[in-house]
Amino acid sequence: MAFRLLQLLVLLLLPLTVGASDRPPQYFGLSLGDYELTADVDGDEVTAGVTNVGLHGGYRFSRFFALEGRLGYSRTSSSELGERPDLVLGGGFARVDLPFDRVSLYGLLGASTIGYDVGDGNKRESGVSGGVGVEIYGTPRTALNLEYVSHAAGDYEGIGIGVIHHFNWPSLRQ
Repeated sequence: MAFRLLQLLVLLLLPLTVGASDRPPQYFGLSLGDYELTADVDGDEVTAGVTNVGLHGGYRFSRFFALEGRLGYSRTSSSELGERPDLVLGGGFARVDLPFDRVSLYGLLGASTIGYDVGDGNKRESGVSGGVGVEIYGTPRTALNLEYVSHAAGDYEGIGIGVIHHFNWPSLRQ
């Protein structure tokens, strides 16, 4: 039922995307997020809040589809996770956009790996990742974004806010 409703919504909104401006295919972004890490420490499940600083970049093959890579770094003050509670994230995503003139709604689906230190040693988790977000354009090439992303099958999830900039690589070489 929910899938049918989503299909209907996309079909109704698709004609509105015709006027969406053409943005250059390459983009990069910086983000700051409030995430939650769920980890197994000495047999106990521990949840810790972390601040994530992220960098992502991608290439749009059309107005509706892009491939995107992400890197992130987080640090937590939770002593339950050990002496060095640093977390490093890497991921790759397929991105599906529903672009309008000044707003773009998007969904992410891919995989990511997170590595972090806990009281009983180093941990590395990989898994399916996904998210949803919205970009609000202040200029034709630069936008603020707000997103929810769940990494590594839900072990690391949260919301983030950031800046996205689209650029045209060939024009930089001239």
